[in-house]
Amino acid sequence: MLGKPMIPIPDHLTVAEAREFMYEHLEEGVRCLCDRRFGFDKRSLYDSVTKALSLVHEEGRQLARVGAELWVHTPRFLHGKVTSAARGGDWAKLRHWGLIERRPGKRGDGWKWSGYWRLTQRGRDFVDGLIKVPKQIFIFKKQLVFKPDQGPQVTIKEALGAKWNEDGDVILSVDDAE
Repeated sequence: MLGKPMIPIPDHLTVAEAREFMYEHLEEGVRCLCDRRFGFDKRSLYDSVTKALSLVHEEGRQLARVGAELWVHTPRFLHGKVTSAARGGDWAKLRHWGLIERRPGKRGDGWKWSGYWRLTQRGRDFVDGLIKVPKQIFIFKKQLVFKPDQGPQVTIKEALGAKWNEDGDVILSVDDAE
């Protein structure tokens, strides 16, 4: 949206109408009455972060088999398996899709994030190919703008593509995921 002309919100709209107008024009970008730009962060499910989700799901299954908790320390577990973005900030954004959850509480040193995550039921259903999720979401001020069921939906196969054919991991390619 940077560098593109912004659509001004008409000044005759009520607050509710202005909010609706803003949502309808997310792609184009919106400028409010005070001439400020609304900075929406558009996030997409892409192959590396979807692969990370699949790997953590499989690790959770392994943990469940031995009776351990399903929390996975994703920075350590995903290191060397996916891109740094897919194991860092982009991984954490999967919570906006309702696919993962962070372990509550603080680390022993008091830091507020432990690095431990697990898939939600929705996340497990997505990886198992039982549901579709939005291909893209919009975030405004760290909050999800749309509900996770709005917009074009994708399956795990569509989000992964055939890129991971060579890895021999959980999902090998679009055809192997069936």
